[in-house]
Amino acid sequence: MESTPAAGRGPGPSTVRRVLLVSPPGPFAYSSAHPHLGLGYLSTALKRAGHDVRVLDLDLETYRKSRPQGRALQLLLQQEFDAVGFTVMTPDFPFINKAVAALRDARRTAVAIVGGAGPSCLGARIFEYLPQVDYAFVGEAETGLPALLARLEQGAPCDDVPGLVWRADGGVRANPAAFIDDLDSLGPVDWPALQPQRYPIDYFGFPTIPVTVTRGCPFSCNYCGGALTGGRRMRSRSPAAVIDELAFLRRTFGVASFSVVDDNLTVNKAVAREFGEKLLASGLNFKWRFYAGLRVETLDLPLMQLYEKAGCYFANVAIESGSQRVLDLMNRKSNLERLTTILREVAAGTNIKLMGYFILGYPGETVAEARESIAFARSLPLHLASFFSFVPIPGTAAFRQLQDEGRLENYDIGRNSFYGRSESFTGYSTPTLHRLHRQAYLRFYLRPRVVYSLIRDLSSLAQFRRLAARAVSVLLRRG
Repeated sequence: MESTPAAGRGPGPSTVRRVLLVSPPGPFAYSSAHPHLGLGYLSTALKRAGHDVRVLDLDLETYRKSRPQGRALQLLLQQEFDAVGFTVMTPDFPFINKAVAALRDARRTAVAIVGGAGPSCLGARIFEYLPQVDYAFVGEAETGLPALLARLEQGAPCDDVPGLVWRADGGVRANPAAFIDDLDSLGPVDWPALQPQRYPIDYFGFPTIPVTVTRGCPFSCNYCGGALTGGRRMRSRSPAAVIDELAFLRRTFGVASFSVVDDNLTVNKAVAREFGEKLLASGLNFKWRFYAGLRVETLDLPLMQLYEKAGCYFANVAIESGSQRVLDLMNRKSNLERLTTILREVAAGTNIKLMGYFILGYPGETVAEARESIAFARSLPLHLASFFSFVPIPGTAAFRQLQDEGRLENYDIGRNSFYGRSESFTGYSTPTLHRLHRQAYLRFYLRPRVVYSLIRDLSSLAQFRRLAARAVSVLLRRG
């Protein structure tokens, strides 16, 4: 079946040797640039297939600069490539549309491809939001992207390219997402292309260097699109391969810290423990933290004590609400008493600092229940807390429910973000949601214990600036 790209590129053979992989500029006022791990895996896959690949992190190139999107467009237009692949979340949609339009205005005929969380959640509807993009991928693209480029070079049909979304015969077709069984077969991340040595430090005083051990999420939370991107089935790299990667980062780039970006490393206890044991035995002496929000019920004190011995100093934990009723609405299958017990055991038995994640404005939540979340956060042994606004993610149960109720008719998925301003989808108003969001931060952080702890942790002017920028953007609700 012949494909019909938006840019008018015909289905005949074409040269697609030079590939540019792009991470868009951060849309959030307090974004912290860090290497994009997915692009590193894609670069490895494409180079194995014989392509000339470059990674362009526009978030890094425009970090802390004025007019980041204008600068990003200029940098993009300066590059030479036959195909450009963007990793995309829904808040990136406005930039992607501008970027592809600029390429077309400059008469650039490069193939424009998108992947990541945004396309994975929208599937065949992605071209409604990104009309000038040629192709999209849902799920993992390490197999599909090289296959697509090979088909384009051969002028062959795309019917069997895993995870591909494309135009054909006047409509849109979407192949099933592909989730790779053997993660070790993907090979090492192309760290030389990602250039980890260029990244700035974060609040903790280290660059955020992401490392992953597992993929997939077996849980069914109503609001989360994680399984749409990574699949439901848990898969893991061999812990030995992860240690080899860390040794390479230390040896080649002098990296001394890293962040585990898995949501669910602690679900498979055997893998979780083997990773900790091999890291401890390696003698690499990294400082490291959990970047994503761990599910509290999967934690236990012996495992966290092992991680502390292996260099773990910080963990983000996904708590989501201080109301049992709201947790049930979310389909979290969490129990507040159990959460409290585990977090207090970990805090008392280790020196690992904890940051709690909470969602305000979940459909059905009342003002009183939002305040319960704020009070619950204050009652826990948390070093930090983040309060996100609920945002309906396409493809999730919460999105479908709101859609069935007719509450998404004017919803702009490219404008709302759980990091920044979002409209209210519960019984209280949007201004009330914004006030609760601000109150949550003020009530959690303006306590002597928390303020003292934050100041004590600062070891550089750069850390102070990062903390100050975060505080200002929260209080002014800039995102």
